[in-house]
This record gives sequence, structure tokens and C-alpha cells, in this order.
Amino acid sequence: VEVPVTAVATTSSTYLPFIEMLGERRALKSYQSSFQYVSSPCLRKMHRDGMIAEKDAWADPPKLPDLEALGVQATFASSWGMDEHNAVLLTDTAEQQPNAVLKTAEYVEYVGLYFNREKEAAAAIEHIVGNWLCTKEAVAGVVQDKAPVKVLWAQYWGSATCGDGSSGGWSVASGNTWYSEIIEAAGGSLIVPGVEAACESWGAPYLSTAQLLEVGADADVFISPGPWAADQDVSSLKAWQAGRVFDNQGPNGANDWFERRVVEPDAVLQDLAVAFYPGATELEGLSRKWLRDVVAEEPVGGVSDEDLDAACPDIDAPYEFSSTDMCARLVVDNEPTVEITTTEGSTSSSKKSSSPDAASGGIIAVAVLASAL
Repeated sequence: VEVPVTAVATTSSTYLPFIEMLGERRALKSYQSSFQYVSSPCLRKMHRDGMIAEKDAWADPPKLPDLEALGVQATFASSWGMDEHNAVLLTDTAEQQPNAVLKTAEYVEYVGLYFNREKEAAAAIEHIVGNWLCTKEAVAGVVQDKAPVKVLWAQYWGSATCGDGSSGGWSVASGNTWYSEIIEAAGGSLIVPGVEAACESWGAPYLSTAQLLEVGADADVFISPGPWAADQDVSSLKAWQAGRVFDNQGPNGANDWFERRVVEPDAVLQDLAVAFYPGATELEGLSRKWLRDVVAEEPVGGVSDEDLDAACPDIDAPYEFSSTDMCARLVVDNEPTVEITTTEGSTSSSKKSSSPDAASGGIIAVAVLASAL
């Protein structure tokens, strides 16, 4: 691929924020899936106005854009989309451990190489990593010697089949995952079920509702990483009675969870911290972007098609990060340097108010396992 590219496509909504962070919205010529899954108001507005095509094989008639005719020089793709025109594989967005969340966010620097936008990419990852560290420090100030918040993490799937012939079950949480990493950073402790799941779907285990109630009996917080199953009664849970049950349909909407949650882990960390410690003065002013209070019946979020112009008055406006800048809020005597090291050995530095790693002279290394251009 000859750089800089000026026309690209993507196969996943997760890659869209990278393009927006780099200031290259106009370079996106096609999204190789249906735009009903896209959250970004600016990109949706551009699609509405005919500036971005979409691929939707199930539409009537099918929408199958000719990427070559659109002049697409690179299609940022997952392993499932490597048959696309001029496909470029983005490997680490599968959030593999270790350092899953920051490793995935670091991919903005790899994408930036294709646009000659190294400066913008470095600024983006510097903000994300620095804010992650500063948010972790704020959380540490809240937690101190308190016991971690017990977190039940499960999503209901109606198509699971159970041994007793019934249908429907709850996903089984696992340790050493991206969500266990963020939960721990936010002062929580993930509940990993130690029971044999009574249900399954395509080989994956699912808990019955009865098992969920038993496993999650002592949970302080219950989070569903998908839309809440309103027909399932979990009101006997401690977390429900305390009003601390959340799904992912908060102010930004469920589509945004899959679009920006992956590339803005610092914002997810802040969401979880607020959910875990809602009254903490150290976190005052933070608001949930994706988590929706199910017990309080908070409205489902997102931007409607009718509000796109108001939400995005200028498609060339800079990308707005979801997180609050915690580094600017922390007041300390010294300003240690946070160093961000990539696999190429290059290091960039920035002054941040404080961080646990930086304060002890540590260096955070974020690995990027990407093939060279």
C-alpha cells in the first residue's frame, strides 16, 4: 500500500473511531456492513448525505459497493474480512491478554501510519494512556484499604438451551479477559462462576437464571454487556435491591459500546469506577457514558437520525473523546513523565499530573503486534 492513503474502507465499526481520531473522516468511502450498527453522528450524517457507502447483502436490493471503483486503497479488516479489496489485517483488536485494553487502543498509531498522521495518532494514544493511569490513581484514592467491589458480569441469551428443556441463559464470565482487567483497575473483583453451566449455545456455556441468582447472590454490582433482558426476574439479587444493575445502553447507546468502548478504555474505566463508587468525591463530576441504570429505568441512549445535524454540525470538527481528563483534575506537587513505548522501541513523553506507574519511575509498555507496511 502506497502512503499516504486518501480513500479507505473498514469491515468493523470498532475501527471507525481510529479514522475519526486521526481527522480523516472524509477518507472513509465505505463501511463494509450495515450503517444501522454505526453510532458516530458525523459518519452517519455523511452516509445519509451520500458521502459514505455501506455494504448490506441482506438489503433489498443488496448493497454491494465496488471498493475498487470508489478508489479504496486500504480496507481495515478483521480476519473475517480479508477477502475485501486491499484488505489490511488489524490483529490485536481481538483484545488478547496481556494488556488487552491498552494494546487495542494503541492500534490508532498503526492506522495512523497509513495516513502519515503519526502526530495525531501519538496525541490520541498519549491522551488515552495518560488518562487511564490518572483515573487508576483517582480510583486508588477511593479504594485505599476497602475490599474490592464484587462484580457479576453476565448477558442474557434467549437462544441458549438448558438441560431441563428450557431456553435462555446467562453468559459465563472468565478471568484473564479485557473486562476482568478493567474491573480490577476500577477497584472491583470479577465473580468467576465455579459451577457447571446448565445451558449452552453453539458449544458455549450459559448459566440458568437459577444458577445466576446463586452465583451472584453476594455481588455488589451486576453488569450486562448487552441490552437488558427485561423478562428475567433477578430482583432477589443484592445488587438489584441496591439499585446497582447496569446494561450497555446508557447515554451513548449500545452501538457506541461496540464502536468506542474498545478504543477508549480510559472512558470505560471511568464508567465502571462511577458505577462501583457512585458517591466518591474523588470521582465527582464523572458521568456514565455507556452503563445504564436498569433498576431506575434510565432511558436507552444514542443519537436518533433526526438529531444527526445537531449532534454533528461540522463533519470536519475534531474527534471528541468520551472520557473526562482526569490528569488535569489531579493536583500534585510534581509532574512525572509518562512514557509510552511501542514495539519499535520509540518512546514519546508527556507531562501528566500523576500516575501510580509514573510516580515510581515506571514505564508502561504497550505492545503492538502488527506487520510492517
